[in-house]
Amino acid sequence: MLFTAACFFTTGCGGNAGVSDNTGDNITIEGTVSGAAAPSSGPGRAIAGNSDMVFLFVDGNAETSSQITNGKYFFYGNYKAKKLMLRFGLTNNEVYIGIIDLAATGTITLPAFDEYSVFSKKILDAQVAEGKTTYDKYLISNDRFDLLTLINRVKTRINEKFISDPSTYGATKEQLLKKINDRSIDDSAFSSAKIEIFDPAPKTFSITPTNFILGRGESSRFTVSMTGFLNTSVYFKVQGIHGGTTADGLIGDDGTYIAPNVVNVQRSLVIEAQSVEDPTATSTASVTLTPVTVVLNNGISPVALTTRSSNYQFFVSVTGHSNKNIKAWYVNGVAGGDFINGFISSVGLYTAPVSVPTGKVKVTAVSSADETKYGECEVVITQ
Repeated sequence: MLFTAACFFTTGCGGNAGVSDNTGDNITIEGTVSGAAAPSSGPGRAIAGNSDMVFLFVDGNAETSSQITNGKYFFYGNYKAKKLMLRFGLTNNEVYIGIIDLAATGTITLPAFDEYSVFSKKILDAQVAEGKTTYDKYLISNDRFDLLTLINRVKTRINEKFISDPSTYGATKEQLLKKINDRSIDDSAFSSAKIEIFDPAPKTFSITPTNFILGRGESSRFTVSMTGFLNTSVYFKVQGIHGGTTADGLIGDDGTYIAPNVVNVQRSLVIEAQSVEDPTATSTASVTLTPVTVVLNNGISPVALTTRSSNYQFFVSVTGHSNKNIKAWYVNGVAGGDFINGFISSVGLYTAPVSVPTGKVKVTAVSSADETKYGECEVVITQ
């Protein structure tokens, strides 16, 4: 909204919006503009002058306005915990204020904003988009204005650009401000690649879980948590080899590890995740490979039976793999057995023959997970 001369005060024409019925929630914001009294064409004029309007944006939305009088302007409303930004006149001169502290009371007096305050807003917008910082990092209260540190740092960096790259930034603050208002400077000029303002975020890089226990041909997926990286791509290695090998297992770019087809002894392998952006950032985990073990009858052998015992239930234990099934049962090498040495069912129920066999009887259970692994138990049959 616009204000007429009828509402001029010594502190400026104030903007009221979003006023709470609870006066304790309301804050008065008073501000000044450096060089506001200078002629509009003079070198001493900064970002706005007397009679110009100052527009207040609350959480990104235009809220109200105030007219500059004697270099001052003010706003009154419930602004606590809200993000505030100012635009001066019908220009591109925008200044980020920050988020009003919940503990703020009464009146907050803003510093006198100048060209470097505008430059800081341009840099902040560009580098928030890059993830270098956040708007909510900057609080403002009665005795606190976090953005001052940023503005001072921007002043140093921009002054360096006036010397090192005047074709892009101009040679003075006035020239750069004009470029911003003429839209003759691209927003990329304020990116972190051009102007390094913020300290790099601490990088974290870790792989989870720290260990998998797998059997032959089994698979599981490792994931990497990382912060502070622009490129989140990761290389995975098995025993130092990118992608792994058939002997040690293979791992894909998504972290899915597949155990090798041959696992005869238990062993541990090192899985390494490595950042594509920063090869010095690594994290390791391990895979424990376990061979399939099949144990019949709790390892008790031989089993004594008579031809009159008829049936005997074999119990089987399979370890080293998630697949606990038995692929086939044999009696003396014959799948399912025969009349001479006895029969065995698919669930390990053995039926003794009617006559005593002339030789030893051996029951074998072959693992479904690894057909090279089996368990055996001898059966002694008497009359």
